[in-house]
Amino acid sequence: MTRIRVTASRSYDVLIQPGLLDRAGEELRAVLPGARTAAVAADETVSALYGARLAASLEAAGFRTVSFSFPAGEGSKNLTTYAALLDFLGRNGLGRSDALVALGGGVTGDLAGFAAATYQRGMAFCQVPASLLAAVDSSVGGKTGIDLPTGKNQAGCFYQPSLVLCDPALLSSLPEREYRGGCAEVIKYGVLYDPKLFAHLEEKGLSFDREAVITRCVELKRDVVMEDEGEYFNTSVRGVVTEGIPMVSRLNNFNGLYADLRGTTIFLHYKDRPGIIATIGSALYSNGINIDNIAAPADHSTQEALAVLKTNKPVSDELLNKIAGEIDAITAFSLDV
Repeated sequence: MTRIRVTASRSYDVLIQPGLLDRAGEELRAVLPGARTAAVAADETVSALYGARLAASLEAAGFRTVSFSFPAGEGSKNLTTYAALLDFLGRNGLGRSDALVALGGGVTGDLAGFAAATYQRGMAFCQVPASLLAAVDSSVGGKTGIDLPTGKNQAGCFYQPSLVLCDPALLSSLPEREYRGGCAEVIKYGVLYDPKLFAHLEEKGLSFDREAVITRCVELKRDVVMEDEGEYFNTSVRGVVTEGIPMVSRLNNFNGLYADLRGTTIFLHYKDRPGIIATIGSALYSNGINIDNIAAPADHSTQEALAVLKTNKPVSDELLNKIAGEIDAITAFSLDV
């Protein structure tokens, strides 16, 4: 089992190992010896897949277990679901020394983390990521929050978990599109911080070593959080890759890995086609999307690199498909959203 220590306002371990879900109760009990109740928050899809196994593990470790589920999707990350979760915790008699366990992806982690931070002014919180994006990014670092009618993540706070339990085997149930979308976050770590990781992804494509890659990404995220908790990814080159609404596009010439369009950011891998960036940039510009800057890693040539294009506004699926039609003559590049 891999154990990564994160030292922040609350220090905690990130544990990574296949099969860890069935030992979640044992690991959480070691961190919270006095807790009586564990509330599991999960969307309906993830709850049906893994909720019973997690509850069984928690109960075997002596926790009274209660479960809260909600409809899957970003639409549930709102004030209504947040209030319902707080009410659920209160009605089930949880106290500050008890635990709220987030089982799922980024939506669940953000929602449950914010509830944990604000219920009785803060209770213990455990992350059990069930998506690749959550495993390598959102489960580590303490960002929590919900969406408001005025925008995404408009209400929230930084609240570090007490423990993160990552079982890579849970990723096997992800829809292919969601899994490939999470690969873009992995690509981000490679292009910004670790050429060896980037080279591994180029070589292996979607067949990369999940446990090893998750471990490396968590190590990199840990380093960034410990350097600047509360402001990470908001300055310098980090800010280029964290804005907007997630969307996904396929890049066939990157061994099947997907690029990530996080609202105002586009990742592109181009190989022996130095003109492709200018061509795509022109198509974006003609549709009112200006390219503010292009960043490529220094250790790759201009003919073979991953470029990060920051645009001036989010790109909708409709507009993305329109742009795709305008550049479909370039056989090395295709969009699949």
